[in-house]
Amino acid sequence: MNCLSRVASLVVHSPLLLFFLSSFALHPSSLRGQGALTPPGPPAPNMKTLDQIEPRTPLKSADFPLTITASGSYYLTENVKLTADSSTGITINTSNVTIDLNGFSLIGPAALSITGDGIVCISDAAANITISNGGLQFWSADGCDLSKAQSSKVTNVVSYGNGGVGILVGTDGIVSNCAVQYNIRSGIKTSDFCVIDHCTSQFNANYSAYGIECGQSCIVSNCTAHANLSSGGIYVGFGGSIIGCTAYNNQGGFITSDYCFVSNCVGFQNYYQGFLLGEGSAISDCAAGENQHDGFSLIGSGIATNCVSRSNGGTGFYLNGASAAINCSASSNADDGFLVGNDCTLNGNKSYSNSFLGFEIGGTGNTVVGNAAGANSTGFGFFSQNNFIAKNVAHGNIDAAFSFSGNQTAGTVYHGAGTIPNDPWANFEY
Repeated sequence: MNCLSRVASLVVHSPLLLFFLSSFALHPSSLRGQGALTPPGPPAPNMKTLDQIEPRTPLKSADFPLTITASGSYYLTENVKLTADSSTGITINTSNVTIDLNGFSLIGPAALSITGDGIVCISDAAANITISNGGLQFWSADGCDLSKAQSSKVTNVVSYGNGGVGILVGTDGIVSNCAVQYNIRSGIKTSDFCVIDHCTSQFNANYSAYGIECGQSCIVSNCTAHANLSSGGIYVGFGGSIIGCTAYNNQGGFITSDYCFVSNCVGFQNYYQGFLLGEGSAISDCAAGENQHDGFSLIGSGIATNCVSRSNGGTGFYLNGASAAINCSASSNADDGFLVGNDCTLNGNKSYSNSFLGFEIGGTGNTVVGNAAGANSTGFGFFSQNNFIAKNVAHGNIDAAFSFSGNQTAGTVYHGAGTIPNDPWANFEY
């Protein structure tokens, strides 16, 4: 059989081969014209511009001092140092500005002319300004002053050695993950409705200022204030909150205005109180230790729950004006464990090894129920009349278990060992 016959035989007996060969056949439609060959226009760019790749404005030393009047994003490309005493590094006069310090520092002349800020916003109408990621050092006035701008943010900034405040923000501002040190006035200062989070403030506040100082309805959380020696460590205004913070070696530890909330904080080794709370404030789960004066002071209509006060130079807890302490502990304080004014409530507290009284009730109209006093000079001392006293226990106090003056409404005090009487209001001493 010749070659042609053999191929024909394969095609007939192999449908798959027949389909494969037919796919190479030229159809009439494939021989028609395919349209005009003239291009419709010039070639379009197929690469991004530099502005599209980096839509920010670089800043170098030659650009300073700088005034920003156009919204946008800016970033440092190097450390910048200004030498003129009155120089301000960056003046912002518009909204919607982002400045990335990009790991560099904006450095001032270190002279105290009180006129030169590192960064300042001068527009009362400005909003939404962000400063981040670098240092502001040795400015004559403030390190960063955004007090005129609303809804601004300062994050990951170190403000050091400035002649005014380290960082200021206006209403609705945020200060986060910042460190402020050796500034002449407050380390961080805010207007109302601000948030300060994960910041440290050290060695600031030489002139009637604080490590962290806030306006009304602000929240300070997870912050540390250390060695701020003018007014105190952390202050919040009316309706503010302090959560999860530490204040030590300051003039005062934590100071609040009225109707504030403090929780999970530690104040120790401050030169005045550990905690000083305004009227109508609440504090819980906090510790005060080794402060030179009182551990906790509630000046009116406040409440302390689950707090510990130990080894302070004054009283463990001072309560006045319808305040309350519930489930708190005072021990080894140089004065009383609890010092109480008028119309207060003490319930479930413990007072041990304080130098004077476990509970000194100096006022009237107080309710003292279910507390325990041990190893104090005197367990319970009532120095004004008309208090309600029940279910308290005194053990091992040096001079007296209970000391009463005037007319009191008190459960019977049972002394020594023996069977507990069937008396739901009884007080005990053993």
